[in-house]
Amino acid sequence: MTSDPQAKKRTRSKVASTIFAIALVLLIRQGSPGQSGSTLKNQKLQRAIQKSCDYLVSKQQSNVGCWGKSDRLAITSMATLSLLSTGSTPRRGPYAENIMNAVRYVLAQQRPRGHFFDDNGTGYSQIHNHGYALLLLTQVYGECGRELDERIAKAIPRAIRASLLSQHPNGGFGYFLYRRPPPGNSMMTEDEASTTISQIQALRGARNAGFSIPSRMLRKAETYIFRSQHKKTGGFVYSLKLGKISFQEGSDTPTFAITAASACVLNSLGTYRGNNLKRALDYIQKFRPPAKEEVHFFYYGHFYAAQVMHQIGGAQGAQWRKAILAELLKRQKRNGAFLRGSDSHVPGTDGTLLNTAWAVQIMTLDDGVLPIYER
Repeated sequence: MTSDPQAKKRTRSKVASTIFAIALVLLIRQGSPGQSGSTLKNQKLQRAIQKSCDYLVSKQQSNVGCWGKSDRLAITSMATLSLLSTGSTPRRGPYAENIMNAVRYVLAQQRPRGHFFDDNGTGYSQIHNHGYALLLLTQVYGECGRELDERIAKAIPRAIRASLLSQHPNGGFGYFLYRRPPPGNSMMTEDEASTTISQIQALRGARNAGFSIPSRMLRKAETYIFRSQHKKTGGFVYSLKLGKISFQEGSDTPTFAITAASACVLNSLGTYRGNNLKRALDYIQKFRPPAKEEVHFFYYGHFYAAQVMHQIGGAQGAQWRKAILAELLKRQKRNGAFLRGSDSHVPGTDGTLLNTAWAVQIMTLDDGVLPIYER
């Protein structure tokens, strides 16, 4: 009898949903009568996480292991991190097979020079795809069984070297691997904040997993981030080389998204307090949901802001978490997805997949499952 991979995937999803539903019923029974408001809110959050994970699982290409039509490395890595953040591992839990298939896909995309590259990419950002893939492998290393862990142990140092060779003289990173844009490129070729951030967090993940990172590489990246802080506002600028404060043409104000992401990697570089971080936090606080100002790249920005506030903890962190969770629960669609915004650079359903993956990680962040998010 010929097996149907899609049918198997649907069956796994139904089994996971059934297990979750039984656990939820038991939780509700334990909480009755007179359940507290916090218990009810937690149940609502868990249902939202489950719906989003079900949506992501339904979109995985089971014959390949990836998600998305283009920029599949970035989307697959973020989707897999979101499943990992619920407590599943490559060998245990309702999403084990989905995670394992995704890890195999990512490893298969490593090229001889050490970088991760998918021929189906749009060409928008080779560095984001490479960085997110590297980050994923650092988070599953040691959890995949002997064969795959040995492959990952060889893949990570090679990927680190590819990042090293892609770093700009000023410590930042641009869109392209090895600083070489493809023929006919019309995109910016200089350093850019979000690409730099993707590399720093991946390198922090690698260092946490026990891999060696060239000290000069981290020093240069740290200098780049500190120099990127806007003197007037405390936010962080878009590009040092180009002197661009914002990606929005004509704007002289740093964006929330870049500021949140830059503050996040300050933590990755070892800055957990001090004036630089305080000024960044003061700037970020202006955008706590529901924000008065328009928030470009909402899910991307809040993905990093949530990490910053998680590290801060205390009353400030709790207030932020309460606000962003309430906002996410309002924005989630009935199928569990978080829709692509009009300002997304990732087209079609791919943008929705990324937003949903970021939203799941925000919702699960306080569980502290992924090593990169540990306090």
